[in-house]
Amino acid sequence: MAGHLPPLSLDDGAVLEVPEACVPLGVEIDLSCVGASAELRPDAGVVLFTDGLWEARTVDGNGTPGGKAQFGENGIASVLRRLGSASPQRIVEELRAAAEEFAGGGLADDLCILALRSRP
Repeated sequence: MAGHLPPLSLDDGAVLEVPEACVPLGVEIDLSCVGASAELRPDAGVVLFTDGLWEARTVDGNGTPGGKAQFGENGIASVLRRLGSASPQRIVEELRAAAEEFAGGGLADDLCILALRSRP
């Protein structure tokens, strides 16, 4: 995970278990993470993302991002459940749009989302 949150299932937003967390990339010279692998059933998928998605915050009283509520696991899982078996491209677009809407139009942190689905 190299400092990021665990990957989620594209089907329902469930957290995919990883062996252990690791420090963020670039923080320490010696990166000693435990590798893991999993086999996806046909047409299953996974989404990985930076904390800019999870930590997207509602707007504060001044209309700028920075409120207390986070988009979080519930926001992400809600989008994934609504989209069902949508394409990875659509999932990335919808997750970004939902996080931006939640945050009042802008995100306070960088954002990277990677979604993939196995072939049937």
